[in-house]
Amino acid sequence: MKKLAKKSLILCLLIFSLQSNYAQTKVPPPKPKRNLLKMNLLSPFANSFSLAYERVWTANMSWQITGFVAGESDLGLNNAWGITPELRFYLSDREQSISGFFVAPYLRYMYGDLNIDAREKTTGVSLRGITKVNFLGTGVTVGRQWIFKNRISLDVWGGPGYHFRWLNGYKNYDINTPYLLYQNFTLRLGCTLGVKF
Repeated sequence: MKKLAKKSLILCLLIFSLQSNYAQTKVPPPKPKRNLLKMNLLSPFANSFSLAYERVWTANMSWQITGFVAGESDLGLNNAWGITPELRFYLSDREQSISGFFVAPYLRYMYGDLNIDAREKTTGVSLRGITKVNFLGTGVTVGRQWIFKNRISLDVWGGPGYHFRWLNGYKNYDINTPYLLYQNFTLRLGCTLGVKF
């Protein structure tokens, strides 16, 4: 009888210890996906490639950084690259962050080669050439982002911007550049497809 009681006690202790170990090794719930990697679908139409990384900051706010490279363009800007950091404020009250309508102020820096036609202001001598150009600007976009099956993102946006431009050299010249590059006001548009991870 003592042996049976002893075996029963050992069996109960063994079952209890296994149950307590099982409770301690339960798999925690998966961490929420807080990152997006996106490619702009409109970039190939401008002979460029654009990639963006978005990171959730709070339930209704994220930051995004976009980089791009461009080859030759009809606007006369060639071999260009740029970077655009932005802060996104999502306006929806959904549980799923980085989804819904948003407003996003941004900064933008671009650098590249610019084809120019120039005329010297005092002598009137004309010349044609390529110069390095820097753009620095700011603006705001509004848009909508959808997340499908907590994995795939579709993002459309657009908005106005304002930029300053610095040409290397040509201080005493009247510069004739394509209209869109000459104006300080710009329009920024995009449609991205991405993956959430």
